[in-house]
Amino acid sequence: MQAQAAVPTQATVQTQPAVAAQPIRFRAEGGSVADSATGVLLVLALLLGGCLAALLWAKKKGWLDRWIANAGAHAPGAGGLRVEQSLRLSPRTVLYRVGDGRERYLVVESTVSAQLTALDGRAGAAPAAGAAGEQGDD
Repeated sequence: MQAQAAVPTQATVQTQPAVAAQPIRFRAEGGSVADSATGVLLVLALLLGGCLAALLWAKKKGWLDRWIANAGAHAPGAGGLRVEQSLRLSPRTVLYRVGDGRERYLVVESTVSAQLTALDGRAGAAPAAGAAGEQGDD
């Protein structure tokens, strides 16, 4: 009986090569990186579009008027101050004539100060006494 125990059985020898011949099972991937990035960008675009639509709707309803000061009042070319003419008096001093449609003003700007003087309503009227003459070169 001892001779039989020393010889390995045939079943044990054949199972070892069969296990080694099977391929290694890897985990299956769901998709590529580009597929997941496309989904994230699509969700981001939908969220941004929704926020933009909500802001436009709130603006139409007038809910944003307190944050947007005079949103409809400033049409291009209507109202507000306009620089009608500018004149450099010295390298550091500039004289501006500005108007708002009803009145005109002279502004003398230098590196140390600025001075505002109202002009008469007549075209080509002289400035009020002491408006631009007092401002010297710096």
